[in-house]
Amino acid sequence: MAMNQVINVPNQPPGLFNATADLPLSDGRTFCAPFYGHFADSEDCKAAILKLPAGPTPIPYFNDGRYGPGHLPEVQRSGNCMIQIELAGPGNPASFRVAPDRIRKLASKVGSFCVEEGNTGGFVTTTLEPMGNWLTSAAGSFDATFPPTTSFLTVSLTPIVPEYLSPGNYDPAIASVFANAEFDAATKLAPSLRLATTLRARGNRLLRIAQVMDPRGQRIPWWSLPPPRLGQGAAAEDDSAPGAVLQRPGGAAAGAGSTRAAGGAGGNPETPAGGGGEVTARTARKARRGRRRGGMMGEEGLMMA
Repeated sequence: MAMNQVINVPNQPPGLFNATADLPLSDGRTFCAPFYGHFADSEDCKAAILKLPAGPTPIPYFNDGRYGPGHLPEVQRSGNCMIQIELAGPGNPASFRVAPDRIRKLASKVGSFCVEEGNTGGFVTTTLEPMGNWLTSAAGSFDATFPPTTSFLTVSLTPIVPEYLSPGNYDPAIASVFANAEFDAATKLAPSLRLATTLRARGNRLLRIAQVMDPRGQRIPWWSLPPPRLGQGAAAEDDSAPGAVLQRPGGAAAGAGSTRAAGGAGGNPETPAGGGGEVTARTARKARRGRRRGGMMGEEGLMMA
């Protein structure tokens, strides 16, 4: 691959729509796509949103393998509409604190941008700033342990489906969002600095993994080790390989774009709690291989008309 070649993301769900122009990572991201289903109207989703718990005070949603209110993932249904609230990222916190009213507002955002305006499903994230700050730091190697505080939530609206979609882990648009963050951070440094080279390498790694991410088939999380480049050996895991000439992924195919979907920086009420058994990217890959052998729910992806 030429050193200045931009990598496109062919596996973006067809019709992917970024709800607004770029905003800071603290505002989260909202994506709408036919992959997340079609709706004739928004009535079922409005009813499902009204079933969600209400309250202005942040409370812990526990990541303990149990199911039901107050545990992740959480599901709410009405008619043909399903709301999925899921934890994303490899940080594996013990719990995630967020106000129930905040989740309602996030679900309403997807309902407005995606269901009402486009008759499709979609998803929204809470703030991505902690993850972005980690990935663009000197310590933020993909082979290091991701802090629990880097985790975020996704709120998805889809027709009734039998699987957890986990778009914060498996949608290539998220890989592209973080690739943009790497490239943006690199532009603020002198090109000769080692960290600038490292950030470009991380950005290109994220774009390479986005190329093979397929939420419809064997799903691969965005922090996985990408396949080697043609004619090269195994891809480096330490992010220190020389990066390509700085190139920003362009247009919707690279996942650019966002919508105001979470509280801004400073006083952020959406906070993962620590102590939840942190995992490394290598450990996550071993777990995925085990899930594929065991046929765990959701590993085969989802097809929606």
